[in-house]
This record gives sequence, structure tokens and C-alpha cells, in this order.
Amino acid sequence: YGGDVRFRRRLLRRHHQLRRSQTTDAAVSRKPIGSRRRPEFLGARSHDVAAVQRTGRTGRSQRRRSVPVGGNLETNTGFLKVTVTARQRPTRRATTMTIARRVHIVGRKNHGKTTLLCELTRWLTDHGYRVGTIKHTHHQHELDLPGKDSHRHRAAGGSPAGILSRTTSALFWDVDPSEQTDDRYAPFAPMFEACDVVLVEGDQSSDAPRIEVWRKEIAPEPLSATDPTIRYIVTEDPVPCPTSVLRRSDRPSVARAVLELVGVDQPK
Repeated sequence: YGGDVRFRRRLLRRHHQLRRSQTTDAAVSRKPIGSRRRPEFLGARSHDVAAVQRTGRTGRSQRRRSVPVGGNLETNTGFLKVTVTARQRPTRRATTMTIARRVHIVGRKNHGKTTLLCELTRWLTDHGYRVGTIKHTHHQHELDLPGKDSHRHRAAGGSPAGILSRTTSALFWDVDPSEQTDDRYAPFAPMFEACDVVLVEGDQSSDAPRIEVWRKEIAPEPLSATDPTIRYIVTEDPVPCPTSVLRRSDRPSVARAVLELVGVDQPK
């Protein structure tokens, strides 16, 4: 009688140990009791591999086996038949945001890019659109003031380094000069998400829609003459290429062309 009680206690203890395994999928099915061998596999961890631990009567670790991801390990314990399936750790999906409604105002120096961008911004905001703007430059500028606390933060190695005030906030981070793709705009995406349109001054290499500002008295030939991917030329001069022309003095037409490029409804 005493031996039968001890046997039942051991069986119940092993059963609870199997139930406490939280990190694996174990399909457990009853098998008629045969010999009174100790259970070999009491549980498993499931990350890239599932490690199945063999324990003795004292519960101390004696041996560990591994199961490849997606593989199965089946063992007969004498009391229970246990099948352990290794699971793969879930991978975090990389998400990259971008500024989809973006139009670049491009052109050579002193052709009026900044003036046109500011005029378009005023016209669009006056008609109820939310407009974001970005200035792109090929030059290396120190955007912060040397000697200020925020600049000292960056000099000490802070990257990014931010400044927060009651009226204006800014965030500075270092950029790899070799990065020449539209992914450079991805860090701006959360701040511009609510904008109806984002106007970027410059960046001729961008894949986003581009509008060129051209003045014949400064440059005899527009960029569009050698770059057919430019969508419009804004000028008052005759254009020596087949690119569509928008009159510089017709601000509403230029603004409507911008809205058309980003797929936003026109003002009534």
C-alpha cells in the first residue's frame, strides 16, 4: 500500500511540473502505465530553439537537448507521452514612415525658390489647408548656437539632442553624409503626418514630384531641359523644352498644381 501511495505522489508531482511549463506548446496524451521509469522531459523553453531539460528525482538539471525551430521532440516517460514543438520567437515588423504628400520646389540659386514657396504656403493656408515646409541644403550648417546649453549637449555626445521651450521646440541629430535617399525624410514623418501638403525647398535628387522655378536672365537653360522628370516649370519666360509651364504671376494656378500632384481636393 505504501509503495502505491508513493507512486501516485510521484506521478502527480511530475504532472504538475509539466503543467507549469509556460513557454512551449506541449501536446500531452495519456498512455497506459507501464514500467515505473522516471520522466525524461519535464518542460521546454521556446525561443530560437526549444531546450528540453531532463531532471532526476531531486529535480536538479542533468541533461539538456535542443529542438530546431519548427521541429518536434517526442518522448515516452513511462507515465505520459509528451510531444514538444519548438516555436519561433515573433519578429517585430519594421515600419518606415514617409512624407507622402510632398512637393519639391527646385531651381538654381537666386531663381526665387524661397519666395515662391512662401507665397504658396500663404495661399494654401488662407484656403484652409495645413501646410508643412522643409528647407533642404547641400551646405553644412551649424543649426544650433555654439556655447548654448543644447549645443553643449550635442558636443558631449547627445544624439539626438532636443530643446523644449514654451513656444518653440527643436530636435538635432547627426546625419550620415553618404545617405542620399528619400529615407532622410522619414524622421520628419510623425511631425508632418497631419499636413495636407508638405513643401520642400530644394533637393533636386528626390523622387517626389518637383516644380522648377526658372528665370532666363540668370540661367539661359532650365534644369528641365536635361531632367524630364520635373513636372512643371514656373516662369514668365519662353521655355525651350516640352515641360508644362505655369505662369509665375498666376499663384492660384501654381497652388492648384501642387494640390493635384499630392492628390488633395481642390478648393471650391
